Amino acid sequence: MKQAIGLVLLVVFCSNAALADDNDKTQADGVSQSGRIVNGVEVAIKPYQFAVNLYIAKTFTCDGVIISDTHVLTAALCVYAERKRPARVLLYGGSSSPGPKNEISKVVKPIKVTKITIHPDYKDEKDFDFDLAILTVRKGDIKRTVNTTPIPLQESELKVGTGCYVVGWGRSSKDGEDPSTNLRYGELDVMSEPSCTRAWRAIFTSNMICAKSNNKVDTCYGDGGSPFVCDGRLSGIVAFINGECNGALPVVFSKIVAPRNRDFIRTVTKI
Repeated sequence: MKQAIGLVLLVVFCSNAALADDNDKTQADGVSQSGRIVNGVEVAIKPYQFAVNLYIAKTFTCDGVIISDTHVLTAALCVYAERKRPARVLLYGGSSSPGPKNEISKVVKPIKVTKITIHPDYKDEKDFDFDLAILTVRKGDIKRTVNTTPIPLQESELKVGTGCYVVGWGRSSKDGEDPSTNLRYGELDVMSEPSCTRAWRAIFTSNMICAKSNNKVDTCYGDGGSPFVCDGRLSGIVAFINGECNGALPVVFSKIVAPRNRDFIRTVTKI
């Protein structure tokens, strides 16, 4: 079934490495695991200090979200190839600009990753389900970085129609550049599971949550791992997207409160 859907969908996730591999993304309606917020607005980092951007070998790859003083949550696809080489992964936070320079051209010190833990049920880079990874960093590195702080996790199922938002540094259009030069923000409303299934068919599972905007807000290439926040709590991270980045389909997130996802986070982080 996934192979049949694969003919219709384009799944790339948010890394430039994924973008470089044209053979892995020849599915038509465009699902992509990458992105910048489309039809969103630029925002300052201050209200979103949990958001970080992720570089591998000096190349922007994805986004992530701080969930404890020593842990960052991102998408498994973003770091799967580096799971035994955590030293290649660097995190940048505390600035609305991505990477090693902030908005006033001051150098931003990277937060070094010491360990990468992939969700045990995640199969490989062609999989969509259980697309979570936890990055462990040294104690004190996050606290020493200005404008960085963890976000609490969602604790219960969300009602359909709940207003939420996503922030990230991915592209602002299908053919745009990534990363975005500034953190972007877009509002989305939670959809029902049947509506998500109708939109994405068998690719959507109960371990996911989807949301859509009336204003065509969307995620795009480079937004993989970006936080989906509802009522001040982390409710999901970007899993895959409509590769056209046009708001025609709901955005899909790995759901934090899904039992096997939540167990994974609790086991690794003790939160």
